[in-house]
Amino acid sequence: MVNKINIRSLIIVFFFIPCITPAAFLEGGYLKLFFNSWRVVAFLIMPFYMLRKGQKITNILFWDIVFSMLLCVSTWIQKGNFKSSVSIAMMMFTIIALSEIEIQSNVKHYFKVIAAVSKIILIVDVFQIFSGIGFISDSNATLLGMDNFAIFTVLPMMGIIIINDYINLGFLPVFDVILILLAVLAKFKTFAVTSMLACISWIMFVYIFTHIDTSKRVQILLWTLAFTGVIMISANFTTAYLGFAHLFGKEPKIEHSRITIWLLSIKAILRKPIFGYGVLSEYEETIAIAGTNWRTCSHTHNYILELLFRGGIIGTFCYLCMFKDFFKIVLRVIEKYNYIGGIVRATLFAILVLWVTDSYYAQAPVYVFVVLCSHIDLLPNVIRRGKRIKLV
Repeated sequence: MVNKINIRSLIIVFFFIPCITPAAFLEGGYLKLFFNSWRVVAFLIMPFYMLRKGQKITNILFWDIVFSMLLCVSTWIQKGNFKSSVSIAMMMFTIIALSEIEIQSNVKHYFKVIAAVSKIILIVDVFQIFSGIGFISDSNATLLGMDNFAIFTVLPMMGIIIINDYINLGFLPVFDVILILLAVLAKFKTFAVTSMLACISWIMFVYIFTHIDTSKRVQILLWTLAFTGVIMISANFTTAYLGFAHLFGKEPKIEHSRITIWLLSIKAILRKPIFGYGVLSEYEETIAIAGTNWRTCSHTHNYILELLFRGGIIGTFCYLCMFKDFFKIVLRVIEKYNYIGGIVRATLFAILVLWVTDSYYAQAPVYVFVVLCSHIDLLPNVIRRGKRIKLV
């Protein structure tokens, strides 16, 4: 039995690691080639693993395949970055298929393994930022990518670690609490504004969904939305956003205005609304959005706008079909899952906040949550009771 578990762990690691490694950011030709090759091999083996496990094509997998095919075809037609589109397609299929198999088979073991991997990655990310070793200061980058790119991996990983603690232990080990706090502080140290906003949102939502009664929680969320709306209408969102950035050391330059980028992105999308532009290089996307080499416009800085830009209306529809259960859990009352339900919802809400101001959809940990939401009813059967360390 132990040997079977160990083998299963190695299989999960084999498929999971190449999906969470943004190989495009790795320095050195051989290292980049190694991880890219690993991703290709994992993708090619996955269909055979699915057959062995008797895994059928689920609704999420179906829409993933349709979206990936449309994205690759659109990229090919537009003469964009076809290799990148294929790499994204391979990552999405591999991680979604793996999560479908393992969550249905043994959700406790799956989260135990990917949480262990997540801890290692967070330790490396935190070490690079605080020590400066391997940290690329001119592009604000670690091995997880540059600037705000990394938070799309870090945020869901923090959720994965806590969910695993409650599933397998029933409490939060002090080490995990310290690691997550350091991971959050590391994002403040880099002055990546979207990362800081996402971390603040995540901490706030964790507290709301684990410590506040449902009746009061709804009131708090409504007041928060109302307050945010007033700020956006009366104070101008750009002014408020740049003011927030200035508090943490960023100069409020108008070229960082999200409003400006969003308006330019919408104009670009309207030029090719049906199938979009496909996956472009940073330079090509900048030209398509701004008409000039304005680096801040290397992407749309909004998740939905990025999907519309790359996949058009049809591609975006297919992509959002994968997230049906994701949004359902955001809106659904899941009190019976106790703390773990609160962590799931807090992480989903924080991810939605993250989507507002930035737009990287090629990070694997998010898709673990997409699949988890379609099997959320498995969680009450695996939660163990134990001592809880409150997050206060």
